[in-house]
Amino acid sequence: MTASTPPSFPSFEDRGATLSALLDIYSALVREFVIEAPNCPIADDFTLTAESVQEAAAWFQQVDAQIQVHQLRQFLQTTPLANEAVLRNLLLHHIQKETKSTSDRDKTDIEDAFDICLGYDRLLAWCRSSMVACDASPRFLLHGTAGSFKKYGLDPQEPVLVSGGKVPRIGEPGDWLPEDAKHWGTLSVAPVLADPGTLVVNKVETIPGDYREFYANVRDAVAGKAELAVPSAAGFEVVRLLELARVSSNEGRTVKV
Repeated sequence: MTASTPPSFPSFEDRGATLSALLDIYSALVREFVIEAPNCPIADDFTLTAESVQEAAAWFQQVDAQIQVHQLRQFLQTTPLANEAVLRNLLLHHIQKETKSTSDRDKTDIEDAFDICLGYDRLLAWCRSSMVACDASPRFLLHGTAGSFKKYGLDPQEPVLVSGGKVPRIGEPGDWLPEDAKHWGTLSVAPVLADPGTLVVNKVETIPGDYREFYANVRDAVAGKAELAVPSAAGFEVVRLLELARVSSNEGRTVKV
């Protein structure tokens, strides 16, 4: 019989560094889900000592006890604060606890990537995403019988808004965030099907998106002046597809929609 090796726990310096790295996302969780908790002991003048780290860990534990697994998953899928470093520190935070709960176990089962295949009569559509890939894949990739379309990135609205860009009123002069030509998609076609090796490649100008019109529609719908352009039933269908994807993954079979 071989004696078991006792588990090793991180030093208080490493533990403090992990907690400090998670402060922003935990503070956002407290605000998002209106969690009752005192101010976190970690501040700009935070000094790493065994006692201070223990106090900080107690605060994180108090917040952890009030965050449900589905809330954490939903938040990580939607917040711009989530990235590879945050996920790594979040896993360390839960895995390195001396006393773990069932909730800690479930919270470390993070869906950081997926592949969903939707099958139609004459079409296969793949939806893919990864939070830990080191390089970006095409946002849109369409293969047809006579050519292919490829596009990286989405549109420039989100990064501009996240960075604090000013949003002009609808109707004001000037274009609203047209995409730079270097980010346009490319359309590659074989004009002569008998000669598929000869391709013609052209840039395809991106039609500018406009979040303002979406929210103007919500405003008008609330005022009873218009129907919602994106009805609540559409959101229900998205959630339904995600849940069916989980069923397909867990049971290892194709699920009919």
